[in-house]
Parts: sequence; structure tokens; C-alpha cells
Amino acid sequence: MPVEKGQIATGLMGHERARRTGMREAAVRTVVEQFLTLIQEELTKKSRVVIVNFGTFERKIWRQKPVYDFLSKTTRKIDLPFIRFTPSRTMDHAVHVQAS
Repeated sequence: MPVEKGQIATGLMGHERARRTGMREAAVRTVVEQFLTLIQEELTKKSRVVIVNFGTFERKIWRQKPVYDFLSKTTRKIDLPFIRFTPSRTMDHAVHVQAS
């Protein structure tokens, strides 16, 4: 999947962190990928993951929506899960101060 303007790929993030910390890029990339995997795993177990001074990831369910099943030619209702991120006040403030 191509990276759009304003986005950062985990590989580039690893490169930048390695440059700033003096650690090997492969080690940094592994840590970043393991961290993201941990968030995904925790969201499958719980509906909320809070990272202090960063933000909160929440798994929410939209109300049931009717979906047409082409195989059985019937309509049934399914839950539509989604993940929402809410930045912490610290993160929100830091982003707004740097942007202005």
C-alpha cells in the first residue's frame, strides 16, 4: 500500500528513530512492529487500550446494518466494528503547539 502525503511508513519511522537513538534500524523496526502488534492483540481481547500521554484506542461497534448475502440470497443484519483513536491532552496540545 503506498504511503500518502503526510503519512509515515513504519520503515521510515524505524530509520528516523534509529538515527536519533543510535540503535540499529532493524532493532528499532522490530520494536515498533511488536508494539503495533501488541495494540492489535489487546484490542481483540479488550475494547480499550490506553497509552498514557499518547492516547486511547477503542474498539466500537456501530449499530447493526442490513447486508445482502448473495450466496443465500437473503438480507441479514451484522455488527460493524471499527477502531477509534482519541489523542491524550498532552499529545493534542503538543500537536497543536507545533502546528502553529
